[in-house]
Amino acid sequence: MAKSKPDEYRHKVITDPVHGDIGLSQLEVDLINTQSFQRLRRLKQLGLATLVYPSASHSRFSHSLGVFHIMSRAIDLMVRRDKFIPAEQRELRIAALLHDIGHYPYSHLVEKLDRDPYRRALLRSNRRGKPPRAYPDHEKLSAMIVTVRKDITSVLNAASIDPADIASIIRGQHSQTRYNQLIHSTLDLDRMDYLVRDAMATGVPYGRIDLHYLLSNLDLDSDDNLVLHSKAETAVEHFIVARYFMSKAVYLHKTVFAFEALMRQTLFLLREQGELWKSGTDIEKLVKHRKEFLTFHDGRIDSIIEAQADGQPRASALGRLCRALRDRKPPRLVGEVSSLTGKDGSRPVELIRFVTRRGDHLKEVAKECGIPIECWLWEDPKDVAFEKFGPLMSMAEAASVSPQESSELVHLLDKTGKTAPLIDKPSSILHHLSSLRLQMARLYVVEEDKAKITKAERAVKAWLKP
Repeated sequence: MAKSKPDEYRHKVITDPVHGDIGLSQLEVDLINTQSFQRLRRLKQLGLATLVYPSASHSRFSHSLGVFHIMSRAIDLMVRRDKFIPAEQRELRIAALLHDIGHYPYSHLVEKLDRDPYRRALLRSNRRGKPPRAYPDHEKLSAMIVTVRKDITSVLNAASIDPADIASIIRGQHSQTRYNQLIHSTLDLDRMDYLVRDAMATGVPYGRIDLHYLLSNLDLDSDDNLVLHSKAETAVEHFIVARYFMSKAVYLHKTVFAFEALMRQTLFLLREQGELWKSGTDIEKLVKHRKEFLTFHDGRIDSIIEAQADGQPRASALGRLCRALRDRKPPRLVGEVSSLTGKDGSRPVELIRFVTRRGDHLKEVAKECGIPIECWLWEDPKDVAFEKFGPLMSMAEAASVSPQESSELVHLLDKTGKTAPLIDKPSSILHHLSSLRLQMARLYVVEEDKAKITKAERAVKAWLKP
């Protein structure tokens, strides 16, 4: 009896608590064993959520393996259906494996340090000159790492794989739309892993989706777009609604978000003191440095904060922020406005009033309350949506939707071979929910004096009055 051909994608098998066995080729093992990839072990997937959910200490490393495994299952199915060829399978597995390799220490907290121009105007020192160049997004860094870090490029080149091709998939800029959709769409495989993994790590039930059924019903339509067979409609509705509830329960949890606001303010002030990378140019130089890049992880930030917590004068605002992080003392929420509203482009009046008056009067109130302006933390989360856009939109909005954005929506494939966006189906709950947005603004203070906190709460509450 002839021996069966060994499976190249089972060269090595590792065990994962979410997906079970994950099979790897020799090429994939070589990539994982690079120092650039191993750095991901020292980046927490959920950052400061571990201060609220003690078991949420899983890493970008384990998440990357999870996304890789989901991609391997999806592409294996597509190859068996003759929708992809083996050469595409190899490249897409690698792109999934490396998709998060460019994440920052504490991920988006550092990456988006300059997203709030009001913070820059209020807290920047009196130094003259232009603000520093913003840090590049993590996808751009991932593309840089894949194309310039020798430990990665040498492995890819030896396997006759073009690093630039992998980088284009990671950035969602490949000429093949279907490649981009697997990693950049409502139904992307990245979200499928982090929902299940984050739910398991935090202990909340909201991210437990029907992953197997979703994957087994993935397909390509006649235009080569990623679609889902219509019989999986309920499973994908559950998947999209699960993202909303995970956002409310975990990602936007008021204490998790308080620590994130605290960390962002601290990082901003540390950069003003020259303790962090000055600009995006410095970050890009760091990526190209063989050894220094390997220290670009959470531990480096933690060590800076630890040193500042003890090294700053007791009364300094930066010292107070660093000690609050080190000692797990959550900031106090003194004001919040949130609303689930229709997607017509407008914001609730109360939310506009709160944000406007916060901008106009925060410095004044800080002085009245005797709390340093640096100890006031404001965060306005990105609107939480069910889909990129909904069925109820104006003609102007519809005209502004690009073909790429439209292709990122979930499309269902019926038995006749026709496809249509899920949100266009009146019987789907997403038809109605997709027009909604959860909008929110918050304000915290880092303060131990209860009298000062009470005074701050009263002042902020007055902002909400017409």
